[in-house]
Amino acid sequence: MRWKNVAMDVACETAGSFLVAVALYNFALYAGFPLSGFSGIAMILYRLFNLPIGLTTIALNIPVAIACYRLIGRTFMLKSLRCMIISSLMIDYVAPLLPVYQGQQMLIAIVTGVLSGIGYALIYMRNAQILHRRV
Repeated sequence: MRWKNVAMDVACETAGSFLVAVALYNFALYAGFPLSGFSGIAMILYRLFNLPIGLTTIALNIPVAIACYRLIGRTFMLKSLRCMIISSLMIDYVAPLLPVYQGQQMLIAIVTGVLSGIGYALIYMRNAQILHRRV
């Protein structure tokens, strides 16, 4: 039963990370849309210094991962690291293989929001179920 839960976690994290990567790389980045958080900072560093977005996001998340370990615990930190690595690989290696949409700005904004929302929902939904089961 434990392996099925881990496999379902990884599947949801992979699917969610793929959607977020496509929204970020194939829609928002080339449209010039600013994003918030570490993804937004990574996009700025990509434009300024051509640093990989996924790798930069991992580097920026290192202090957060250490804080997670100290405050929340080892299990949560390991799940977070797994998801960070999956999403970074999707951003740096999978999303660049897909075509970039360069059409209407309004459509880009809508698609970015919808894909990101569904992607993060898949990621957070699975983690919420795990936490709910443990209570």
